Amino acid sequence: MPKEVIPRELHSTGGAIPLPGAANSPHSRVELMLEARGLQDLDILSKSDPICIVYLKGLGLRSDEYFEIGRTEVIYNDLNPKWNTKIQLDYFFETKQILKFDLYDIDNENTVDLSGHDFLGSCECHLADICATSEDFLRLDLRNGKKQKGVLLVRAEEVDNGQKEIVYLVCHGKRVAIPHFCCSCLFSIDPFLEFHRIYPNGSTQLVHRTEVEKNTINPEWKPIEVSVRHLCEGDKNRQFLVECYDFKITGNHIFLGSAKLTVNQLTSSKNQSQVIPLEKQKNCEKGAIQFLQATINREFTFLDFIKGGMQLEFAVSIDFTASNGNPRSPSSRHYVDQFYLNQYELAIKSVLEICEHYNTSKYFEAFGFGAKIIPSQYVSHFFNLNIETNQSGVYGVKGVMDAYRNVLSRVELYGPTNFEPTVRTMLEKCKTFPRNGSRYQILLILTDGLITDMERTKLAIIEASVQPLSIIIIGVGDEDFAKMDELDSDECLLRHGNCVAKRDIVQFVPFRDFYSAVRSVDSRISEQQQMQIQVELAKAVLEEIPYQVTSYCKANKIQPLNG
Repeated sequence: MPKEVIPRELHSTGGAIPLPGAANSPHSRVELMLEARGLQDLDILSKSDPICIVYLKGLGLRSDEYFEIGRTEVIYNDLNPKWNTKIQLDYFFETKQILKFDLYDIDNENTVDLSGHDFLGSCECHLADICATSEDFLRLDLRNGKKQKGVLLVRAEEVDNGQKEIVYLVCHGKRVAIPHFCCSCLFSIDPFLEFHRIYPNGSTQLVHRTEVEKNTINPEWKPIEVSVRHLCEGDKNRQFLVECYDFKITGNHIFLGSAKLTVNQLTSSKNQSQVIPLEKQKNCEKGAIQFLQATINREFTFLDFIKGGMQLEFAVSIDFTASNGNPRSPSSRHYVDQFYLNQYELAIKSVLEICEHYNTSKYFEAFGFGAKIIPSQYVSHFFNLNIETNQSGVYGVKGVMDAYRNVLSRVELYGPTNFEPTVRTMLEKCKTFPRNGSRYQILLILTDGLITDMERTKLAIIEASVQPLSIIIIGVGDEDFAKMDELDSDECLLRHGNCVAKRDIVQFVPFRDFYSAVRSVDSRISEQQQMQIQVELAKAVLEEIPYQVTSYCKANKIQPLNG
């Protein structure tokens, strides 16, 4: 019997809010709607009284356990029930979320122990499959042993808790402070705004901070975007707090005034601007904030695009340079063991086993670079792993793994480590995509060393930053990957001379951060430890993908196909 207490790590309460700027939710909450068809009739004098119990499979070291996350009501005398109870849970793109549905014929609706009730059938699926289906429902066969015992229909809808509504504000300051002199010197005023959510107990939480406007008492801040949920818990009549400060390098910013407002108050004036006085200490001249524009816009989420029909396409490119070591040697990073996966294989499985649920074809493109192709001895910086057919596409994760193992006997590891041919190939492919949000490309590059064509790669990535493309780079082995952080422009956008990327499309992660944490020097890692590595690695490299997808669509004014 699956356990009925869900562990803390399977829930999420959200994370800290990045500042300055508006916050982005790291996940979506979805609710499952359930129906069944053709259930087995186990009652003698009436029809079965079905209930559905929903379980979520554990992660990593707990991957052999299921935890109940909810159950429906009982529907009496019905072999084709439509349950009213919705099962809510958090959706994470970067996590493998496996659900199990058990159906029982229940005699007592208040029962907890199910062992005394008749079992009607069971089925499993990935939450990603429910969210990505192009049909109204995902159809799952219910089985009791080997026999089919009806069908379960599952639909997922994103819970709209105000996250999709974005408040867009254009605000200027009006004499927010009085300039003053000291020793014949004029002290500058450098104002900025802070927006705070107000909780019922009176406490507040910072949700947005503007940039600092230098040396002015009439600042004109850049337009602000913040979700209704973050600002006021989705309640447009609930007050939020705006505070104005004079910036000081010491951190002791000077309070200039505050105001309490509601979203409805600001948006009710249509096209007319509003001037809101700033309250401050008594006997002080009051400044004001002028809201020139206040509108509510819809922010499309990652799941909106997936439900709308967007297909995520995936390609993997693998480093076959000589620094990996002779594949026949157990010390090689490309050494293939009968019982254990090497680091390249672990990385491939970690990413692709999640990604395969977002493309109906289940095909991946698989490439290699930095090797001599046998028998020609031609050094190739970009080749198809499937050398025999010279086709880039392979079916499923197993197809990629098989192509990788097979190619090791067909190439001689060589060099150098050039990324640019791979990146430019994906760039050219993305240029052919329709600009309607139907296709988005993700490229996974696995490498054991520093790239030798850094400048050309930078230029290719900058050019690709306007395309529907994200690049994941995983560093395998113990090399110094410090320079790789130049490509992963988390702090500032990638630059090469006067060329600047339009957005951050690269995520770099060193594999050793996850591998060394569970492996001692003299021992192999267990199967459970491999699973733990896959969970943590996938989370690290994939969690930025939903934001990269939505930021691309937003920048190009693309809406979901079926939105």
